[in-house]
Amino acid sequence: MLYTIKSGNFSATVNSNGACLTSVKLNDKEYLWQGDAAYWSGQAPLMFPICGCLRDNKGTLANGAKVEMGRHGFARHREFSVTEVTDSCVTMELVSDEATKEAFPLDFKLVMKFEAVDNKVVINHIVTNTGDETFPYFVG
Repeated sequence: MLYTIKSGNFSATVNSNGACLTSVKLNDKEYLWQGDAAYWSGQAPLMFPICGCLRDNKGTLANGAKVEMGRHGFARHREFSVTEVTDSCVTMELVSDEATKEAFPLDFKLVMKFEAVDNKVVINHIVTNTGDETFPYFVG
């Protein structure tokens, strides 16, 4: 689902599928790439828990656990739960579940907060390790 946040003449739209920006406008002028399959159909994906790729999509954590995931991790392909919506702010979260643990066998909560402030969007991410293991990650 798409959520548009605003502050004056500024607006940003966020998709709960992947918690990614789909539009950034000031005075009705679009500033975010809108995707063109001839070049790259994506826009501004959220990369978590990795940025880039693993050799053969496989890796091993420090505790010996095996991981397997595609380029830029799995968050960009997951539906986030929306926990707060105001005119100028939307907050979404992704919590580890059986599907995420198939790729990345660790417990976490990822919160993404998007806030329209003046003529910009402020993005905060909060990653919480909800398990007992060391939790390596990257957000991009």
